[in-house]
Amino acid sequence: MSLVKINPTNWINSHIGTIYDIDGVAGIQCVDLYKIFLKDIGYPNPTRPIGGDGYADQIWYRRDALGLAPYFDYITGTLKEGDIVLWAKGAMECPSSHVAMFVKDDPSDPANRGIFLGSNQGAAHSTGVLTSISCSGALGALRYKGFTTNPTPVDTNGKLIEENGAMKITVDEINARANGPTGNIVRQYKMGDIVKYQYKYVGNGHRYIVWNEGPNKIYLAISGAETYGVEKWAEPVDIDESKDIIKDLIQEDGKATFTVDDVRERKGGPKGEVVRTFKTGDSVIYQYKYIGNGHRYVVRKQGNDYFFIAVSGSEEYGKDKWADCGPVEAVKPSEPEKPADPKPEEPKLDKNVKAWGCDISEHNPN
Repeated sequence: MSLVKINPTNWINSHIGTIYDIDGVAGIQCVDLYKIFLKDIGYPNPTRPIGGDGYADQIWYRRDALGLAPYFDYITGTLKEGDIVLWAKGAMECPSSHVAMFVKDDPSDPANRGIFLGSNQGAAHSTGVLTSISCSGALGALRYKGFTTNPTPVDTNGKLIEENGAMKITVDEINARANGPTGNIVRQYKMGDIVKYQYKYVGNGHRYIVWNEGPNKIYLAISGAETYGVEKWAEPVDIDESKDIIKDLIQEDGKATFTVDDVRERKGGPKGEVVRTFKTGDSVIYQYKYIGNGHRYVVRKQGNDYFFIAVSGSEEYGKDKWADCGPVEAVKPSEPEKPADPKPEEPKLDKNVKAWGCDISEHNPN
Protein backbone atom coordinates (compact mmCIF):
# COMPACT_ATOMS: atom_id res chain seq x y z
CA MET A 1 0.00 0.00 0.00
CA SER A 2 1.35 3.43 -0.99
CA LEU A 3 0.70 6.11 1.62
CA VAL A 4 -0.46 9.59 0.60
CA LYS A 5 2.33 12.06 1.42
CA ILE A 6 1.07 14.88 3.66
CA ASN A 7 2.94 17.75 5.28
CA PRO A 8 1.47 18.18 8.80
CA THR A 9 2.00 21.96 8.90
CA ASN A 10 0.22 22.49 5.59
CA TRP A 11 -2.64 20.20 6.60
CA ILE A 12 -3.19 21.97 9.91
CA ASN A 13 -3.07 25.45 8.32
CA SER A 14 -5.53 24.49 5.63
CA HIS A 15 -8.08 23.08 8.11
CA ILE A 16 -8.22 25.88 10.66
CA GLY A 17 -11.85 27.02 10.57
CA THR A 18 -12.85 24.52 7.87
CA ILE A 19 -14.04 21.43 9.73
CA TYR A 20 -17.44 20.12 8.59
CA ASP A 21 -19.98 17.51 9.63
CA ILE A 22 -18.47 14.84 7.37
CA ASP A 23 -20.43 11.85 8.72
CA GLY A 24 -23.81 13.56 9.18
CA VAL A 25 -24.08 12.30 12.77
CA ALA A 26 -25.00 14.67 15.63
CA GLY A 27 -23.75 17.80 13.88
CA ILE A 28 -20.16 19.03 14.14
CA GLN A 29 -18.30 16.73 16.57
CA CYS A 30 -14.65 16.15 17.48
CA VAL A 31 -14.52 12.90 15.48
CA ASP A 32 -15.31 14.85 12.27
CA LEU A 33 -11.75 16.22 12.17
CA TYR A 34 -10.34 12.70 12.62
CA LYS A 35 -12.57 11.39 9.79
CA ILE A 36 -11.59 14.24 7.47
CA PHE A 37 -7.96 13.28 7.99
CA LEU A 38 -8.82 9.64 7.21
CA LYS A 39 -10.48 10.83 3.99
CA ASP A 40 -7.39 12.83 2.97
CA ILE A 41 -5.01 9.89 3.48
CA GLY A 42 -7.19 7.54 1.42
CA TYR A 43 -8.52 5.39 4.28
CA PRO A 44 -11.42 3.30 2.90
CA ASN A 45 -14.90 4.42 4.00
CA PRO A 46 -13.70 7.18 6.37
CA THR A 47 -17.25 7.98 7.57
CA ARG A 48 -17.87 4.43 8.86
CA PRO A 49 -19.11 4.20 12.49
CA ILE A 50 -16.34 3.93 15.08
CA GLY A 51 -18.11 1.10 16.88
CA GLY A 52 -18.49 0.43 20.58
CA ASP A 53 -20.50 3.24 22.13
CA GLY A 54 -19.45 5.55 19.25
CA TYR A 55 -17.44 7.99 21.35
CA ALA A 56 -13.95 9.22 20.46
CA ASP A 57 -12.08 7.04 22.96
CA GLN A 58 -13.27 3.97 21.02
CA ILE A 59 -10.84 4.98 18.24
CA TRP A 60 -8.00 4.10 20.63
CA TYR A 61 -9.59 1.02 22.17
CA ARG A 62 -10.65 -0.38 18.77
CA ARG A 63 -7.66 0.84 16.70
CA ASP A 64 -6.71 -2.63 15.47
CA ALA A 65 -10.31 -3.62 14.76
CA LEU A 66 -10.67 -0.44 12.70
CA GLY A 67 -7.65 -1.40 10.59
CA LEU A 68 -5.51 1.63 11.53
CA ALA A 69 -2.16 -0.18 11.87
CA PRO A 70 -1.15 0.17 8.17
CA TYR A 71 -1.62 3.95 8.41
CA PHE A 72 -0.55 4.88 11.95
CA ASP A 73 2.02 4.16 14.61
CA TYR A 74 0.59 4.02 18.13
CA ILE A 75 2.28 6.57 20.41
CA THR A 76 2.21 6.90 24.21
CA GLY A 77 5.26 9.14 24.61
CA THR A 78 6.38 12.56 23.39
CA LEU A 79 4.03 14.11 20.84
CA LYS A 80 4.94 15.46 17.40
CA GLU A 81 3.08 17.87 15.13
CA GLY A 82 0.18 16.07 13.46
CA ASP A 83 -0.29 13.35 16.11
CA ILE A 84 -3.98 12.52 16.62
CA VAL A 85 -4.50 12.35 20.39
CA LEU A 86 -7.34 10.45 22.12
CA TRP A 87 -8.64 11.35 25.61
CA ALA A 88 -10.64 9.09 27.91
CA LYS A 89 -14.15 9.92 29.10
CA GLY A 90 -14.05 12.44 31.92
CA ALA A 91 -10.67 13.91 30.90
CA MET A 92 -10.62 17.73 30.70
CA GLU A 93 -14.12 17.62 32.30
CA CYS A 94 -15.36 16.14 29.00
CA PRO A 95 -17.85 13.37 29.82
CA SER A 96 -17.85 11.87 26.30
CA SER A 97 -14.06 11.77 25.57
CA HIS A 98 -12.24 13.79 22.88
CA VAL A 99 -9.94 13.58 19.83
CA ALA A 100 -7.74 16.39 18.45
CA MET A 101 -4.54 16.93 16.45
CA PHE A 102 -1.40 18.08 18.26
CA VAL A 103 0.10 21.32 16.88
CA LYS A 104 2.83 22.52 19.23
CA ASP A 105 4.00 22.87 22.83
CA ASP A 106 6.42 25.62 23.86
CA PRO A 107 7.27 25.41 27.59
CA SER A 108 8.88 28.87 27.44
CA ASP A 109 5.69 30.53 26.19
CA PRO A 110 2.52 30.12 28.29
CA ALA A 111 0.39 31.18 25.30
CA ASN A 112 1.70 28.23 23.26
CA ARG A 113 1.46 25.41 25.78
CA GLY A 114 -0.32 22.29 24.52
CA ILE A 115 -1.95 23.70 21.37
CA PHE A 116 -4.30 21.34 19.53
CA LEU A 117 -6.42 21.67 16.40
CA GLY A 118 -9.90 20.36 17.15
CA SER A 119 -13.51 20.38 16.11
CA ASN A 120 -16.30 21.06 18.65
CA GLN A 121 -13.46 22.09 20.93
CA GLY A 122 -13.83 24.90 23.45
CA ALA A 123 -17.23 26.00 22.11
CA ALA A 124 -20.27 23.97 21.16
CA HIS A 125 -20.14 22.86 17.50
CA SER A 126 -17.22 25.17 16.73
CA THR A 127 -15.33 24.59 13.51
CA GLY A 128 -11.58 23.87 13.40
CA VAL A 129 -10.04 25.89 16.22
CA LEU A 130 -6.67 26.04 17.96
CA THR A 131 -6.99 25.55 21.72
CA SER A 132 -4.63 24.95 24.62
CA ILE A 133 -5.49 21.55 26.14
CA SER A 134 -3.99 19.57 29.00
CA CYS A 135 -2.69 16.12 28.06
CA SER A 136 -3.96 14.77 31.38
CA GLY A 137 -6.23 11.81 30.70
CA ALA A 138 -4.83 11.18 27.21
CA LEU A 139 -4.92 7.51 26.25
CA GLY A 140 -2.38 7.76 23.43
CA ALA A 141 -1.91 9.10 19.91
CA LEU A 142 -2.03 7.96 16.30
CA ARG A 143 1.01 9.10 14.26
CA TYR A 144 0.47 8.97 10.51
CA LYS A 145 3.21 7.04 8.70
CA GLY A 146 2.98 9.16 5.54
CA PHE A 147 3.93 12.53 7.05
CA THR A 148 6.73 14.42 5.29
CA THR A 149 8.88 17.35 6.33
CA ASN A 150 8.17 20.79 4.90
CA PRO A 151 8.56 20.44 1.13
CA THR A 152 10.86 22.68 -0.85
CA PRO A 153 8.63 25.33 -2.47
CA VAL A 154 7.89 24.45 -6.08
CA ASP A 155 8.84 27.20 -8.53
CA THR A 156 6.06 26.88 -11.09
CA ASN A 157 5.96 30.40 -12.50
CA GLY A 158 8.58 29.54 -15.07
CA LYS A 159 6.55 26.50 -16.15
CA LEU A 160 3.15 28.15 -16.51
CA ILE A 161 1.65 27.98 -19.99
CA GLU A 162 -0.50 30.92 -21.01
CA GLU A 163 -4.01 29.80 -21.94
CA ASN A 164 -7.27 31.72 -21.48
CA GLY A 165 -10.28 29.50 -20.96
CA ALA A 166 -12.99 28.28 -18.62
CA MET A 167 -13.57 24.92 -16.94
CA LYS A 168 -16.73 23.39 -15.45
CA ILE A 169 -15.99 21.24 -12.39
CA THR A 170 -17.38 17.69 -12.69
CA VAL A 171 -16.64 16.37 -9.17
CA ASP A 172 -17.14 17.70 -5.65
CA GLU A 173 -14.61 19.20 -3.24
CA ILE A 174 -11.57 20.30 -5.26
CA ASN A 175 -9.26 22.55 -3.25
CA ALA A 176 -7.88 25.75 -4.75
CA ARG A 177 -4.43 26.65 -3.42
CA ALA A 178 -2.46 29.89 -3.35
CA ASN A 179 0.85 30.29 -5.18
CA GLY A 180 1.58 26.65 -5.93
CA PRO A 181 0.22 23.09 -6.03
CA THR A 182 1.05 22.60 -2.32
CA GLY A 183 0.13 26.09 -1.11
CA ASN A 184 -2.46 26.95 1.51
CA ILE A 185 -6.06 26.10 0.61
CA VAL A 186 -8.04 29.29 -0.07
CA ARG A 187 -11.41 27.83 -1.10
CA GLN A 188 -13.14 24.72 -2.39
CA TYR A 189 -15.01 24.17 -5.67
CA LYS A 190 -17.92 21.81 -6.26
CA MET A 191 -19.56 20.06 -9.18
CA GLY A 192 -21.06 22.52 -11.67
CA ASP A 193 -18.86 25.50 -10.72
CA ILE A 194 -17.33 27.35 -13.68
CA VAL A 195 -13.83 28.78 -13.29
CA LYS A 196 -12.03 31.09 -15.72
CA TYR A 197 -8.24 30.90 -15.93
CA GLN A 198 -5.22 32.43 -17.64
CA TYR A 199 -2.60 29.64 -17.38
CA LYS A 200 -2.22 25.88 -17.18
CA TYR A 201 0.41 23.83 -15.33
CA VAL A 202 1.39 20.15 -15.33
CA GLY A 203 3.24 18.73 -12.32
CA ASN A 204 2.98 17.38 -8.76
CA GLY A 205 0.96 14.42 -10.12
CA HIS A 206 -1.88 16.54 -11.58
CA ARG A 207 -2.90 18.97 -14.31
CA TYR A 208 -3.85 22.44 -13.06
CA ILE A 209 -5.56 25.59 -14.23
CA VAL A 210 -4.12 28.80 -12.78
CA TRP A 211 -5.39 32.37 -12.57
CA ASN A 212 -4.37 35.69 -11.05
CA GLU A 213 -6.15 36.85 -7.91
CA GLY A 214 -4.67 40.10 -6.65
CA PRO A 215 -0.96 39.49 -5.95
CA ASN A 216 -1.50 35.70 -5.83
CA LYS A 217 -1.77 32.93 -8.40
CA ILE A 218 -4.46 30.36 -7.59
CA TYR A 219 -3.90 26.69 -8.57
CA LEU A 220 -6.81 24.29 -9.10
CA ALA A 221 -6.21 20.63 -10.01
CA ILE A 222 -8.50 19.51 -12.86
CA SER A 223 -7.32 15.90 -13.08
CA GLY A 224 -5.93 13.19 -10.85
CA ALA A 225 -3.03 12.53 -13.23
CA GLU A 226 -0.49 14.47 -15.27
CA THR A 227 -1.50 12.59 -18.44
CA TYR A 228 -4.04 14.50 -20.52
CA GLY A 229 -7.56 13.05 -20.34
CA VAL A 230 -6.84 10.63 -17.46
CA GLU A 231 -9.11 10.90 -14.37
CA LYS A 232 -10.63 14.22 -15.43
CA TRP A 233 -12.15 16.43 -12.71
CA ALA A 234 -13.33 19.23 -15.06
CA GLU A 235 -14.28 19.83 -18.67
CA PRO A 236 -13.78 22.90 -20.89
CA VAL A 237 -16.76 25.17 -21.56
CA ASP A 238 -17.39 28.22 -23.73
CA ILE A 239 -15.79 31.15 -21.96
CA ASP A 240 -18.82 33.28 -22.93
CA GLU A 241 -21.40 30.73 -21.72
CA SER A 242 -22.87 33.36 -19.38
CA LYS A 243 -24.24 35.45 -22.29
CA ASP A 244 -27.45 33.36 -22.41
CA ILE A 245 -28.10 34.16 -18.75
CA ILE A 246 -27.58 37.91 -19.11
CA LYS A 247 -30.60 38.24 -21.41
CA ASP A 248 -32.82 36.81 -18.63
CA LEU A 249 -31.87 39.48 -16.09
CA ILE A 250 -34.68 41.64 -14.68
CA GLN A 251 -33.76 45.27 -14.09
CA GLU A 252 -34.18 46.33 -10.47
CA ASP A 253 -32.15 48.89 -8.56
CA GLY A 254 -31.77 48.03 -4.90
CA LYS A 255 -29.58 47.24 -1.94
CA ALA A 256 -29.10 43.79 -0.35
CA THR A 257 -27.98 43.45 3.30
CA PHE A 258 -26.88 39.92 4.19
CA THR A 259 -28.34 38.04 7.15
CA VAL A 260 -26.05 34.98 6.97
CA ASP A 261 -22.30 34.43 6.59
CA ASP A 262 -20.27 33.23 3.61
CA VAL A 263 -22.49 34.32 0.72
CA ARG A 264 -20.40 34.15 -2.46
CA GLU A 265 -20.30 36.62 -5.32
CA ARG A 266 -19.60 34.97 -8.68
CA LYS A 267 -18.41 36.57 -11.90
CA GLY A 268 -20.31 35.99 -15.13
CA GLY A 269 -23.08 33.73 -13.85
CA PRO A 270 -24.50 31.68 -10.95
CA LYS A 271 -21.69 29.11 -11.33
CA GLY A 272 -18.90 31.50 -12.27
CA GLU A 273 -15.63 32.22 -10.55
CA VAL A 274 -15.95 33.23 -6.88
CA VAL A 275 -14.53 36.74 -6.47
CA ARG A 276 -15.79 37.82 -3.06
CA THR A 277 -17.53 36.48 0.06
CA PHE A 278 -20.01 38.48 2.17
CA LYS A 279 -20.61 38.20 5.92
CA THR A 280 -23.67 39.00 8.03
CA GLY A 281 -24.30 42.77 7.99
CA ASP A 282 -22.43 43.40 4.72
CA SER A 283 -24.41 45.05 1.94
CA VAL A 284 -24.18 45.49 -1.82
CA ILE A 285 -25.96 47.74 -4.32
CA TYR A 286 -27.32 45.96 -7.40
CA GLN A 287 -29.02 46.81 -10.70
CA TYR A 288 -30.67 43.49 -11.68
CA LYS A 289 -32.22 40.35 -10.26
CA TYR A 290 -32.19 36.79 -11.59
CA ILE A 291 -34.12 33.62 -10.69
CA GLY A 292 -32.65 30.23 -11.55
CA ASN A 293 -30.16 27.51 -10.58
CA GLY A 294 -32.24 26.85 -7.43
CA HIS A 295 -31.79 30.38 -6.00
CA ARG A 296 -32.82 34.00 -6.28
CA TYR A 297 -29.95 36.35 -7.16
CA VAL A 298 -29.15 40.03 -7.16
CA VAL A 299 -26.78 41.09 -9.92
CA ARG A 300 -24.51 44.08 -10.16
CA LYS A 301 -22.76 45.31 -13.27
CA GLN A 302 -19.22 46.68 -13.29
CA GLY A 303 -17.90 47.71 -16.68
CA ASN A 304 -18.80 44.86 -19.03
CA ASP A 305 -18.92 42.23 -16.26
CA TYR A 306 -21.92 40.94 -14.31
CA PHE A 307 -21.61 39.65 -10.74
CA PHE A 308 -24.21 37.24 -9.31
CA ILE A 309 -24.96 37.00 -5.57
CA ALA A 310 -27.50 34.48 -4.23
CA VAL A 311 -29.87 36.09 -1.70
CA SER A 312 -31.94 32.99 -0.92
CA GLY A 313 -31.60 29.23 -0.87
CA SER A 314 -34.73 28.83 -2.97
CA GLU A 315 -36.24 30.20 -6.18
CA GLU A 316 -39.50 30.79 -4.27
CA TYR A 317 -39.92 34.40 -3.13
CA GLY A 318 -39.36 34.92 0.62
CA LYS A 319 -38.25 31.31 1.29
CA ASP A 320 -34.88 30.64 2.96
CA LYS A 321 -33.76 34.28 2.73
CA TRP A 322 -30.06 35.06 2.98
CA ALA A 323 -30.41 38.84 2.66
CA ASP A 324 -32.89 41.67 3.12
CA CYS A 325 -33.42 43.57 -0.13
CA GLY A 326 -34.83 47.05 -0.47
CA PRO A 327 -34.46 50.36 -2.27
CA VAL A 328 -31.25 52.31 -2.15
CA GLU A 329 -31.53 55.11 0.35
CA ALA A 330 -31.78 58.43 -1.43
CA VAL A 331 -29.00 60.82 -0.56
CA LYS A 332 -30.54 64.10 0.56
CA PRO A 333 -28.79 67.09 -1.02
CA SER A 334 -27.36 69.43 1.53
CA GLU A 335 -29.13 72.79 1.71
CA PRO A 336 -26.96 75.69 0.61
CA GLU A 337 -26.09 78.14 3.30
CA LYS A 338 -28.29 81.22 3.23
CA PRO A 339 -26.26 84.40 2.89
CA ALA A 340 -26.72 86.89 5.67
CA ASP A 341 -29.15 89.69 4.81
CA PRO A 342 -27.04 92.67 3.82
CA LYS A 343 -27.65 95.87 5.76
CA PRO A 344 -29.35 98.45 3.57
CA GLU A 345 -27.03 101.26 2.74
CA GLU A 346 -28.00 104.60 4.24
CA PRO A 347 -28.82 107.13 1.55
CA LYS A 348 -26.21 109.73 1.02
CA LEU A 349 -27.53 113.24 0.83
CA ASP A 350 -26.33 115.59 -1.80
CA LYS A 351 -25.94 119.03 -0.25
CA ASN A 352 -26.74 120.70 -3.58
CA VAL A 353 -30.23 119.15 -3.88
CA LYS A 354 -33.29 120.92 -2.37
CA ALA A 355 -35.81 118.85 -0.44
CA TRP A 356 -39.42 119.87 0.08
CA GLY A 357 -41.03 119.24 3.45
CA CYS A 358 -44.01 120.21 5.65
CA ASP A 359 -43.92 121.35 9.26
CA ILE A 360 -46.76 119.65 11.17
CA SER A 361 -45.96 121.04 14.58
CA GLU A 362 -49.11 121.82 16.70
CA HIS A 363 -47.73 125.26 17.41
CA ASN A 364 -48.21 126.48 13.85
CA PRO A 365 -51.54 128.15 13.03
CA ASN A 366 -54.01 126.23 10.79
